[in-house]
Amino acid sequence: MSISGGKKLNFTVNLNLKSSLFPIQDKVQYRRKKILELRAEGFTNVEISHELKYSLSTVEKDIRKLRLEVLN
Repeated sequence: MSISGGKKLNFTVNLNLKSSLFPIQDKVQYRRKKILELRAEGFTNVEISHELKYSLSTVEKDIRKLRLEVLN
């Protein structure tokens, strides 16, 4: 992209799991879906946190919430 004066702006769009283009609830649902998929593949909580680039406490919190949803 260029602006007046011939200067060019260089930027890239970073669309990842934490992208701000998704509404917050959609991000949480997507993250929890990915956690379930990785758990089903045998990943540990630590491996999931590294794979998805979320803290271990976030992954563990989501797993607790998912378990509660199943029980209710």
